[in-house]
Amino acid sequence: MLGREIAVVGPDLAEPRGIGGGEVVDVSHRILLPGLIDPHIHVMGASGLGGPTTRSTDLQIERITTAGVTTVISPLGADSLTRSIPCLLARAAALECEGISAYCYTGGWWNPVPTLSGNPQADVAFVDRILGVKVAVSEPLAPAYTIEELCRLAHAAWTGGRLAGKRAVLHAHAGDLPEGLIPIREVQRRTGIPADQLVVTHVNRNPDLWRQAMEFAKAGAAWT
Repeated sequence: MLGREIAVVGPDLAEPRGIGGGEVVDVSHRILLPGLIDPHIHVMGASGLGGPTTRSTDLQIERITTAGVTTVISPLGADSLTRSIPCLLARAAALECEGISAYCYTGGWWNPVPTLSGNPQADVAFVDRILGVKVAVSEPLAPAYTIEELCRLAHAAWTGGRLAGKRAVLHAHAGDLPEGLIPIREVQRRTGIPADQLVVTHVNRNPDLWRQAMEFAKAGAAWT
């Protein structure tokens, strides 16, 4: 190991020489795999919808890395009132200092979406750590968006990412209302944005939503 980089992998390795300080890590009898990526994890805590005692706290790095995860992408949770994008970015930066890769989504359960700059496209374009825009659809506890608003936010994520030279997505929490993923499918139809730039989450919460997710996956979409 050289800092956070793997210098070489193989049996019976000699101690690295001529490339600076290094460390040989013996992983005999262990499973070796690349670090996992968690694309939806609340590093600053989430919830609070059951009252103050249900507010979860900052997620400590030990709970992330012991699951084999070395890269996280975090949105705001249901509480987009007392938690903010600046605080989310600060928490992600702290995790980066502790040794993992940490990214964020701008946006949240609010309309207009909470941002750092006041402009979701600017957040995506100018903040390296921000990889998309978070919204909630078909969720009775979140404010509703019109299809036109969702189209604008999808464009903010997609175009902002292209301006920055990175991949950015509309990251949509899906709730239990009967329309399910219909709003997101309509956004894809109207805008022509590639389906894999529209990521939906929590699709296993009910059978109808799961069936919709399977159909959306056939169109090239991603979901968690």
